Amino acid sequence: MPKPTQSDQEGQNHVGELDALAVDFARAESTRRRRAIFVGLACLGALVLTLWGMVNFRDTLFRPDMQVEAGERSVLAETNDPQCRELIARVTTVGDAYFAAERAIERELLGDDLEVVVQVSATLKAIRSQLVEIGASSSAANLRYENSRAELDNWFVYVDRELELLIRLSTERLSELGPGEPEEAQDTVEPAAAKKKAASKPVIGAEELRQRALLAVHESFQSFRVWHSSEMHPCGKAPEGVTPWRSES
Repeated sequence: MPKPTQSDQEGQNHVGELDALAVDFARAESTRRRRAIFVGLACLGALVLTLWGMVNFRDTLFRPDMQVEAGERSVLAETNDPQCRELIARVTTVGDAYFAAERAIERELLGDDLEVVVQVSATLKAIRSQLVEIGASSSAANLRYENSRAELDNWFVYVDRELELLIRLSTERLSELGPGEPEEAQDTVEPAAAKKKAASKPVIGAEELRQRALLAVHESFQSFRVWHSSEMHPCGKAPEGVTPWRSES
């Protein structure tokens, strides 16, 4: 019997390696198929479970929570004073008007166009006048909590002060742009202590005052919105004999 040559031995080794690779490939393919079957069964099970849930809970699916609605109705019954609700609506309307004009006020309040500054000043005066009127009638509103009255009164005072500052800045700017006569110098001698105090006090320019006041009014209207939008609604219950407020929605 002839002895196997080196090439025959290498051929046998190569065949053995191919057989081993074929076995590994078959194992990998089998594992991949099992994994695919498992994933498919899992997806099918999830789909069946979803369909089962939709069939069994179709009476409550996509419907409002009745307990939540009942809670909202209960809160509304305790906060339906018409005077308070009307006050909130009016302040919100004025706030929307301010937000709409805010950018123009910032841009033109200290501008060089006399007519535009007059318009800006008129807008600020109208906003302030409306808030003064609303604030004067706010005592008729029935509020829910003891501290709500003080909060509301302080809010009106604060916003009025900031609007007054903006109006004063516009008035000063109009006097600079207009043909008015310069004021005569007063022949008064200022005490040395007063001069020293005035010199040490930092001077705030008109632009910075404008920005501070604009930001203060903006944040005040935002805080008012939060004040009446929280769970602790400030309005009280409609007094006996008064038609309760009802939401239009």
